[in-house]
Amino acid sequence: VNLDGDRQADLRHHGGPDKVVCCFPEAHYAYWRDVLQQGDAFAYGAFGENFTLAGHSEETVCIGDVYSVGEARVQVSQPRQPCANLAHKWSRTEMPRQMIELDHTGFYLRVLQQGLVAAGQSLTLDDRPHPKMTVSWANSALYRGEGGRERIALLSELPELAEAWRSVFRHRLG
Repeated sequence: VNLDGDRQADLRHHGGPDKVVCCFPEAHYAYWRDVLQQGDAFAYGAFGENFTLAGHSEETVCIGDVYSVGEARVQVSQPRQPCANLAHKWSRTEMPRQMIELDHTGFYLRVLQQGLVAAGQSLTLDDRPHPKMTVSWANSALYRGEGGRERIALLSELPELAEAWRSVFRHRLG
């Protein structure tokens, strides 16, 4: 339910089997480096992520994608919901809202097969069961109501999507 050596302190809101690994796209760092005025000292992991990923983003990664990394196999389980911890860390109360508006949320992975992983290893796509259901697509349904009841109904029953998110969509359906 977590990475060895990196346990979550607040298990009510963080961690668990659907949120074992937090991923954040490296491509977003340039924007936030400027906004937060951090310059070149702005290190990966600044958003609390376990994996900072090059070549992967909310627009290219799909819910249910299965990847190999090191000896492990992982699956994209849900978008990340930026929280007050980031706002507090960077002294910017508006930061979670901005991250959602910019679609700079990142996403979570569940572990399908445990194994050793190390910095610098690539995620290799093994399976993409839902090629149109990107993390951005799910974000737009949750945060902006895009896709209407049809998209909400699809997401509410998507087995690869974390139960917490499916529950929110089922609630919205009534």
